[in-house]
Order: sequence, then structure tokens, then C-alpha cells
Amino acid sequence: MQHLRATPRLTILNRVTEAKKAAEAELITPRVVGWLVPGEPGAAMGYLDKAQRFSSMSTSRSGGSGTADLMERAAERKRRTRNNPDLPQDPAELDRLMASIEPYRGNVPVQLLPTSQYGRLQTEHGSSQIGGAVANYVERENERQAAVDAGLENPYEHQVGRTGAQGFYLFLMPYGNKLDSFPAEVCELTYLNQLRMPKHGFDSVPDSIGNLKELKFLDLSGNAIERFPDSIGNLTNLKTLKIKENPLAPGELERLKSLLPDCKIKS
Repeated sequence: MQHLRATPRLTILNRVTEAKKAAEAELITPRVVGWLVPGEPGAAMGYLDKAQRFSSMSTSRSGGSGTADLMERAAERKRRTRNNPDLPQDPAELDRLMASIEPYRGNVPVQLLPTSQYGRLQTEHGSSQIGGAVANYVERENERQAAVDAGLENPYEHQVGRTGAQGFYLFLMPYGNKLDSFPAEVCELTYLNQLRMPKHGFDSVPDSIGNLKELKFLDLSGNAIERFPDSIGNLTNLKTLKIKENPLAPGELERLKSLLPDCKIKS
């Protein structure tokens, strides 16, 4: 019987391919899967399906028992490594490990817990982490609000996001926080590329909207706007303006088209 020899240059995929080719030629048995990834417990499990696919082609040579033994051994390795891959499985080896760290117990707290306590410990640790995160968040929000109240920070700047495709964007959605008017502070964020403020119900847009000269997308649909200020014509980079479901005054749409000739207006 010829055996397939693995070389250091072969990748795992190449080994599987060569093993399958050899099995199809009835040169070797599915036992080849056992040494596909030598020295890695449970590694053969990922290739058992390949062994099952071509095992029938070589049963005449192996009698079929090689694949069953391989599957059983790999499954056992999988169970062992899944239980606790960081601790030795042999009780004697575990005792030696604990003895080796005994001199450090005075400086580093070490305790071996029974399996039944791991779940409780994990839950308590997770709860403490969540509690600490909430406390940090509340502290940061209090500091931010103090800065806003003192006029040191824009109240909407912390909501600005950025992506490679969209640039700087600000989405002020109406869910649970409807705005009665268009906030003038938004127009101070002159670097914005996208602004979405739909379905709030405000009926006017401030003149300072013209400061947002980097805007490429503006969504003001679903409000109560009848007329826009002339300063909206300063938005020379604007490519899309959504103003659906606004009670525009007669002739307002044509005026907007003349102010923004390069913008696609969706009304």
C-alpha cells in the first residue's frame, strides 16, 4: 500500500485534496485524515465529512473499520478540548499545576472553583462590569450636559457620526424626541455632509441653513414647511433634497429648483 507523504509546504487544503485524490485511486485508506493536522487535538473533526464522502471508495482495502475508529477518536478529542481547553485533563497533572503556583498565592489570589460555581462567578463578574459601564456613562453624560449648559459644547455634536461613504452625518429622528423648531445649533456644524430631520413638524428653516455648505444630502420630509430661506441656495454641494409631505407654498418648488440647479429635489 502506498502512503501519501505530507511536506511542510503543503497547506491543510492541499493535504485534503491530495488525500481525496489518492483515495479515489484506491491507493490509501481514509486513515490519512488522522494526520492531516498532527499535534492539534480535535483538528481532524473538521475533515470527517470529507472522510465520509470518499470512505466508500476504499472500504475494499481497509474493511471500513479505519474511518469508524478515526471518527470515534476525533470525537473524543473534541469533547475533551471543549470541556476545558485551558486546564490539564489528568488529575495528577492538575495537582502539579496547583503546586507550582502555590508560592505565589500570597501575591496573586488563586482559587480553584468547582464547576458548579463557574456560572455564578461569571454572572457576578458580568453584572459588575455592566454596573461600572452604566456609572461611567452617567458620569460622562453629566459632564457633557454641564459643558452644553455653559455654552462650551454644541448640544448636537456628540450625535454626529462618520463613515467613509457618508462622511459626517447627523440623524435627528422624531422617535420619542420631536423638535418643535429647527435647532439653530445644528447649523453651527458646518462640516456636516448629511442631515436627516424628518417628521418633526416644524414649519420653518433658519437662515443659517446656508452655513452648511458641505451638505450633500438633506432630508426635511414630513414637516410643515411652506417656504425655504433664500440662503439655501448657498448649499452648492447639495445633491439630494427630500421635502416630501411638506405643505409647500405655490411656486416654492420651482423657486427651489432655480436656487439649487444641480440638486435632485424629491417632493
